[in-house]
Amino acid sequence: MDRFEYIDARLFDGENYLKRDKNVKIYDGDDKTQFVDGEVVLTSHRILWGKPGDIPKGNVCLSLYLYYVFCIEEESGGVFGFGGPKRIILHLGPALPGKRPGPAVVSLYHYIKLSFKDGVDAVFYKALSDAVAKKEWESPTQLTSLTILSPNTSPR
Repeated sequence: MDRFEYIDARLFDGENYLKRDKNVKIYDGDDKTQFVDGEVVLTSHRILWGKPGDIPKGNVCLSLYLYYVFCIEEESGGVFGFGGPKRIILHLGPALPGKRPGPAVVSLYHYIKLSFKDGVDAVFYKALSDAVAKKEWESPTQLTSLTILSPNTSPR
């Protein structure tokens, strides 16, 4: 959780909305956190997590830059994996110096889990995998100005 930052829910210039899902819980490694039943927004550069309604209003939310993610996997739910994947595991590189404050200063883990109450949406998983592989944050476009993520925001 030490890679997350608190930030207003807005898109930077050059950042694109990709996908949204709801009823998402965040785990710090295998440990439960206070971040439950939220909505998650995937962009070309970040994952945003907020309480329902906070992201469309541009309120403060959690932000995880995708440059921290070096491996993604699905974790199946239920006994013997029945019921399909319920969680996405994001393996993360170390927290970089100078990042904005977030929910944790230090974490014992080098991975987080996103737990989806209704199961992992295959389209969300593919969009996340593609965004991490594309590394759009490495393009020369600076991330400067902001756009509010409204409920009507659609992929560009």
